[in-house]
Amino acid sequence: MATVKPLRVVVVCGVSYLGGGELALLRLLERLPAERCQARVVIVAASGGGLEPELWRLGLRVDVLPVVRTRHLGAGLRALAALARIARGADLLHANDVRAALWCQLAALLARRPWTWHVRDLVSGAHRFEHVARVLRPTRCIAISSAVKRALLAFGPWEACRVDVVLHGVDAAALAAQADRAAFRAEMGLAEDDLAVGIVGRLIAWKGQEDFVRAAALVAPRAPNARFYVVGGIVTDPFTGQQVGDELARLRRLASELGLNGRITFTGLRADVASVMAGLDVLVLASHAEPFGLVLLEAMSQGTAVVATAAGGAEEVVLDGQTGLLVPPRNPPALAAALERLLADPARVRALGAAGRERVRTAFTLEREVDQVVQTWERATGRR
Repeated sequence: MATVKPLRVVVVCGVSYLGGGELALLRLLERLPAERCQARVVIVAASGGGLEPELWRLGLRVDVLPVVRTRHLGAGLRALAALARIARGADLLHANDVRAALWCQLAALLARRPWTWHVRDLVSGAHRFEHVARVLRPTRCIAISSAVKRALLAFGPWEACRVDVVLHGVDAAALAAQADRAAFRAEMGLAEDDLAVGIVGRLIAWKGQEDFVRAAALVAPRAPNARFYVVGGIVTDPFTGQQVGDELARLRRLASELGLNGRITFTGLRADVASVMAGLDVLVLASHAEPFGLVLLEAMSQGTAVVATAAGGAEEVVLDGQTGLLVPPRNPPALAAALERLLADPARVRALGAAGRERVRTAFTLEREVDQVVQTWERATGRR
């Protein structure tokens, strides 16, 4: 019986900065089964971001095609020609973002290769580059949630049978090994009976940090042992690296106006996310519409109870009343009511946390995610 050679995959990134999609890609690449596929990465963007050294750390071959703006015709044509040459030596191109998808569409036509697109956003046309998606014709798509798949099918002319839903997974054991609950709580000055409630994510309006602050102001007078934490940094443009707005200053002003001084802490970016998740008693996801909600898995894997908005992918992660609570989006009073119920019932907080941990262990493993992504690649190339 002939041995099947590993699938040769060229993964294309349209940014060089480390965002959520890039971190998810790194987790995937680190665990690819060598007997099934071999990956090479091409970054079509200005160099100097944090992605390239992380890829080197994994021992991957990395090519950087320095295109600062797609309207730079000369650089764009050179990058396209180089990507097409690389593609001819591979079996498949895989786009990790919408900018990369445009490059893959063109290079795949020139090289006559199949290609796949990892769709990580609720595509709606809000971003100018999303309009490009309507002309894309990937061999197959990978949507990170059923919500993302529904948005994609509503937006463009794709066949549902060519869009595979592959939910994220986490390495719960690795997160547990990194977590230090006591260290985080000691740093924050939390007493044993204090209850820590936090929201973790980029500081951007659709993530709902304002709703969290407003809910905290409603809860604080009735829960004197509750402390509230906003964990995350100011957003930068993923293509230029420039800061976008100043959401932090706005949220600080709001918290002060609502009388939360001394009860709420803005931690900024944290490298010790596992310790943050373990140190919280309740993790809140307040997004107006969330493609998936990886922070939910990170918190649940640590046995931390979660409250999330029923908008988008979070509904596929949290079983309402069993592994967490779901509330309507853009509704601080509903969020506050859910938090009050939990903070008044520590036994239920622990029970939801334990159930969430078990759900992550059985349904959201990184091994399952990797296997399903590779299966999509195999379908796209006719190997499955």
